[in-house]
Amino acid sequence: MDAATLGKTIQSRRKSQGMTQEQLRHSVAVSPQAVSKWETGESMPDIGAIPSLCRALGVSANVLLGIEHPWGYRT
Repeated sequence: MDAATLGKTIQSRRKSQGMTQEQLRHSVAVSPQAVSKWETGESMPDIGAIPSLCRALGVSANVLLGIEHPWGYRT
């Protein structure tokens, strides 16, 4: 998955949870710029942030990373 696609997924899931970037940043314990950079495709989350990012967004790592769709089938 490329950074732009992952960023769109993070942004979409964050918004569907009714979260601001600031709230997500605090949930994942990252710098103020991190979420913005993820969502614009400038950077990708470190592997260590994936579990807390998934918990905050209410998705599995497979869904977040585009391996599996939320409705169950694999890509």
